[in-house]
Parts: sequence; C-alpha cells; structure tokens
Amino acid sequence: MFRIFVIFVLFLNFNLSANAQNQESILKKKYDEYDNCLYLKSKRKNNLAVEFDLEQYLPFYNSNLKKVTLECNKIFEKFINDGEFINITNVAVKKNESRYKNIYLKIFLTYHQNIIWNSENIDTIEKSLDIIEKNYLANSNLDINGSAVGIIGSLGWFYNTKIGFFNFKKSQNYFEQAVKYEKEEYFLKYYINNLGVIYDQDRSNNFSRKINNQKAYELYTQAADMGLHYSYGNLAKFYILGLGGVDQNYNKAIKNLKLARNATFGDNDFTDLTILYSKKRLPKNITEYISWIEEYTISNQDSHGFQRLAWLLDDDEREFENNLIQKKIYKWQYLCSKFCTSYSDKERALSEMYIIKELYLNNEDIRNSVNEAKKWEDVYWNKPIKKEKKIPYKKNKELVDLIKNAIIRN
Repeated sequence: MFRIFVIFVLFLNFNLSANAQNQESILKKKYDEYDNCLYLKSKRKNNLAVEFDLEQYLPFYNSNLKKVTLECNKIFEKFINDGEFINITNVAVKKNESRYKNIYLKIFLTYHQNIIWNSENIDTIEKSLDIIEKNYLANSNLDINGSAVGIIGSLGWFYNTKIGFFNFKKSQNYFEQAVKYEKEEYFLKYYINNLGVIYDQDRSNNFSRKINNQKAYELYTQAADMGLHYSYGNLAKFYILGLGGVDQNYNKAIKNLKLARNATFGDNDFTDLTILYSKKRLPKNITEYISWIEEYTISNQDSHGFQRLAWLLDDDEREFENNLIQKKIYKWQYLCSKFCTSYSDKERALSEMYIIKELYLNNEDIRNSVNEAKKWEDVYWNKPIKKEKKIPYKKNKELVDLIKNAIIRN
C-alpha cells in the first residue's frame, strides 16, 4: 500500500511539473508573439535611428506607437487576470525573483508598465500603478531585487513628467531610493542624473534655489564621471552661466558640449556649440544668453531652440513677479509642442505646459501666453532665412570637423 502511495505521489508531482513547464512554454511563446506584434505594427526596423536621435524619421514613432503598444499588450490580458497566474506571480514577488528569469513576472511587469506609460485613461493607469506599487514594490526587497529598483527608477521619471500624475515629492523619493539601491553603473548614472534634474528644476522643496543648483551640479558631475551623455550637456549650462557655485568657464563649457554629442548614445544638438563658437565668448548673464538662443532660433529656423529657451528661463534667478517668467516658459513650450521635430520633446513640452498651468497660471494667463506665442510665430517662424543674419557656423572649421566626426561615428 505504501509503495502504491509513493508511486501516486511521484506521478502527481510529475504531472504538476509537466503542466508547469507546459504553461511556461505557452507564456514564452505569447511573449514572443507580443515582441513580433510590436516589431511588425510599429515598423521599427532600425533601432539605431532611436540610438542616434533620428527617431523623427521612423514611421509611427509618435502617438501611434503608444496605440500600437497597447494593442499588442492585449495579448497578455487573458493571463493577467487568471487566478493561477496571479498566485504564481505573487509567490515570485515574495521570493524577489527576477523578471528576466521568471516569465510570469516578465509578463506581469511588462503589461502594467505598458499601461502606465502609454495609456491616457486615468482610471486604468491608477489601477496598474496601485498593483505595481502596493502589490509588487511593497513586497520587494530592494537590497536584492534589481528588477524592483528598475521599476522605482522608472516611476521617478513618471511622477516628474506624466500629465495628470506629477508628484515631485514622490519623484524625488523614488530617485533617491534608486540611487541608493542600484548596483549596476549603467542604470545608476541615469538615476543620479534624473535626481539632479529634480534639484535643477527646483522641484525639491528642501532647499533654496542656490542650494538646489549646487546639488544639481554635484549630481550631474557624478553621472558625467560615469559617462552619461545627458549629464555632460547639463553641466555645460552651469559653466556657461556660472551656476551651482562654479565660475563661468568657456573651455569647460565647450568640452562638455562636445562630450554630450560624442559620448555613447550622445544625441545633443549643436545649438549651444554653434552659438559659442560664433560669439567666441560666454554671455555676460542669462538675459544675454537667452537673446543669443532666440537669435539663433530665428536665424536658423531651428526648433531645438524652443526648449532651450524654456529651460534657460527656468534658471533665471529673478523673482517670478506676476508669474511673468512662467508665462514666457509656457510660450516657448507651446511653440515646441507645435514645431519640435522630436516626438519626445513634444511630449515633454506638453507635460511642462500642464505642470505650469496647474501650479502657476490661470486661464487668462494661458490665453495670453498662447497669444504671445502665435504673435512670435507670425513674425519670426517659417520665414525666409536672411543670409546676413544667419550665424556663420559653416565657416568655422573646428565646428564643421566636429560635426563630420560625430556623423562618421554615428
């Protein structure tokens, strides 16, 4: 009798193991189906176009990509709400298993992150956020769970930029946790830089603007030491304007602007380099630099200038009397939302416009800012370029060589 019982137990365990393996095999095939769906529907046939800031030339690299992602995400729906799937996923969460080794976790996290980042339905996003934060992150040990740390880093940026969800305190808290627990330098440098952005934009309520700038400079320097191209561009601004307790330094500004383009994944435009090479000096103050950027934007009809102007105004240390500076920032972000060639820049512009409206400006202020933007557009945009006003960067051999080298490397 005992022998029969043992045989039965072994037979049962074998069947359970076989069923589990079969289920995993089905899930892996479904994930492959999801990947193929994204590839075919988005027509993203060359990822180098994203890597080297050529995204505007990719078919469907716009709001359609969000739509496509959500359509492909439906492949996971029948699994996500299945009781067995939920139970196995919950066990994997408690064991702090990696999404890269557990197909259940991989599908679970992919599904909810796709909704969080791509859906425009507030209720749907909130539901997925609640599941990720309360069911996944709350039960994760950040000391050993790299997947959870990655989610935290992602949510840090989400709460700093997502329309309808901005929460600067939460954003800062998530970035601080990501910086504390991330063990891989490749990801750590991004979290350090993004925490610097929180201070740079004075979205940390802990300190004065002067101390915020100092903190931002320190964080950008750390991330730049790790080779992050974004941080080089961010540091250049500090040397151009003398922010964060550092002196203005033309050579350091040029060096960091070059690194921002030539470092791995470097995708900075040449706006600041072109202007500094042309002027052969640093601006006397932020007001003069803003005028240079606007002059360049008009002369070259280059939409990169719009957000450069918005970010510079955000660094203006004059009092925000009657929200005048915020109105001007809104104006430039509005123009970027219309004319910037990069979809990610347009998205960021819309995000900043939403934040400014919620925090600083009333409906009349918004109407006035939009009217000012339209007046500027009527006078200066899509007009014939006058050669005598265009900054003669083509005659600057050093800049031409730099551009040629960047193109060859890319």
